[in-house]
Amino acid sequence: MNEEQMLDKYAGIMQYQLTLNPTDTDKLLADLIPLLALSFERSAYECACNKAKEENTVSIYYAKSRKDPRCLVLIQFLMSFFCHVIIRFPQTDEQVIRARINEVSHEDLYDTLTQQSKMNRIVHHYQIDIEVIDEYDLWKTVFKQKNFWNEYARFTSDNEVKDEEALIYPALAKPIYFEIEPKIGLLVDIGDKIFQSMLLFKHPSLDHPYRLGWDDAAHWRPHVLRWAEFKPLIYFLTIRYPDHFVVPFLLLLRFAPITKEEDEGEISKMIKAAWRSLHLFREEEIEQLDRIATYKPHFTWSYEAETGRYHACDAPMDIYSKRHICTDDFPFHAFADLFRSIESYKNTAAWYEAEEKWIRLIAQYGMEGDETWLARRNQ
Repeated sequence: MNEEQMLDKYAGIMQYQLTLNPTDTDKLLADLIPLLALSFERSAYECACNKAKEENTVSIYYAKSRKDPRCLVLIQFLMSFFCHVIIRFPQTDEQVIRARINEVSHEDLYDTLTQQSKMNRIVHHYQIDIEVIDEYDLWKTVFKQKNFWNEYARFTSDNEVKDEEALIYPALAKPIYFEIEPKIGLLVDIGDKIFQSMLLFKHPSLDHPYRLGWDDAAHWRPHVLRWAEFKPLIYFLTIRYPDHFVVPFLLLLRFAPITKEEDEGEISKMIKAAWRSLHLFREEEIEQLDRIATYKPHFTWSYEAETGRYHACDAPMDIYSKRHICTDDFPFHAFADLFRSIESYKNTAAWYEAEEKWIRLIAQYGMEGDETWLARRNQ
């Protein structure tokens, strides 16, 4: 369902979301049950609440209205500490709903039916029967937002954003899928709150998408792709997304460490040009967006001639990678399939045009001194 369809089907319906402690959640729910004519089951509600407390986990409960199935209350219990409460209700009841909420909370309330909703994440994770917007044109929405790119590059929010709720991206509740061939592709899983980015690999030989690596502010493993693999991948995605080709480049960049073997000057120029082409950041801001580019000039990937595999088993302590031959975990054989598929596009007119697109991008957006950017940011 897209936004237009949601607004049409849910005309006259609003949605509020707030965070409460369990006691205030109980109090608010007692008011909402008769007000919205909820099909409330006390035993199921208490079971979800107790599970969160006793197992120190997350659980959910939701109840729909008997009068209007579009209306509901969903509660996500976050261990024993607090609850996310999401309420869908008739617009005609807005004043009374606000009054009930104000008895237990002083949060600012605004309609999240189509914007900044936490509902998408919960529905996607638990596969529950609640309608949400699940058709987004990311190219025209999220990928044109400065807030998103600032958070994604740094894993910190924009200082200009004061309201925490403005940093929810329901369009990102599901992973972004870059298909290489049918049933083969890469997924970038960010989530609607940008604390991390995971790179997943889909292949018919794998029971489920394999987590190649991840980056966050804690225990990361982002070093996955050699630039000899990453650059052809980017040219391939330039063919697939000719009008938005810098987007997959910037999304995947953090998973390709820039090593001793690379031309750091040329890579610096690519990155700076890509950022400028978004027309979102001032030059002094772009200069500081280097966390997304992993610069490791002391590192080279190890090569095992017998299997033809590049790996990080002998890497320095500051290289965090799952790409090891000393374990059986990394899907080297399936991963090679992905690049064989990409290889088949080389020496085609589309491939040459993709290369030219990057040459033109750098010519248009490049500036003097770009080639030393990585070196000076890591002095």
